[in-house]
Amino acid sequence: MSGQLVGHLGASYDRFNVPPDIAQRLRLQDHIERKPVLDLNLGGEYLFSPSYALALGFFTSHSAAPGFQLNPDGTLASGSSREPHVNLYGGTLTLGMYGEHSLSHLGVSVSYGSGETAVPLDPTGIVDPTGYRAASVQQLFLYVFLASTFRY
Repeated sequence: MSGQLVGHLGASYDRFNVPPDIAQRLRLQDHIERKPVLDLNLGGEYLFSPSYALALGFFTSHSAAPGFQLNPDGTLASGSSREPHVNLYGGTLTLGMYGEHSLSHLGVSVSYGSGETAVPLDPTGIVDPTGYRAASVQQLFLYVFLASTFRY
């Protein structure tokens, strides 16, 4: 069994050096804000025999993007972040196979989360290149993996 509590510090930075009027037309968000977050990882492994083991884990991946600042009509306020804010929760399951000269792991990792993202009011950007609204999103990730090493 093992566990880990991971803290990520906040940050504030500019990605590009683009004049504001050009960034607005290109829909770039130059200034990025990240808030501090804590994530948790827990897991364990059970050795069935000298040749087989089963590992199980749980993890979180919280968004460091700040929440949206909204106008009364539901549109994003000027200066609001447009970065997606989705917190993920997931788990892993792995079968370990240990041979005389090899180690192999076959596993699956699943994570799910929900939150908000910013979508343009005018997808073409012709009529209103600056307007955005918040939209609910859900994300589901599934990874199947096989890892193997040779040892001598």
